[in-house]
Amino acid sequence: MSYFQVEKGALKAMHEFLSEQGLDPWVRVEIQFTGCCDATLGLAADKAREGDFSEEHGGVTMVMDPDVYKTVGAVSVAHADEANRQGFVVKSERPLNEWAGFAPVGIVVR
Repeated sequence: MSYFQVEKGALKAMHEFLSEQGLDPWVRVEIQFTGCCDATLGLAADKAREGDFSEEHGGVTMVMDPDVYKTVGAVSVAHADEANRQGFVVKSERPLNEWAGFAPVGIVVR
């Protein structure tokens, strides 16, 4: 069973971003809160923790907490590179809200 589907364009953009930041190629899918709207799926530069689900995709290790997986199911990540829409489009088997996957997100560095 696969937890993640990551498009080639997204992998290339992840590699470029993580390399520019001097970070290891690990990306966490997590539930993020924007403060004014519904929660959304986002990405963070973060290594696996004990118990995480993880898969390697084209040199990037994708990780997700099992509780997040129970909530959203399998996740797909694409890359948008348009004039008014740039970043990663993260969608899930069970969307968190009606706007899920609408707005591209960046990779959060903590």
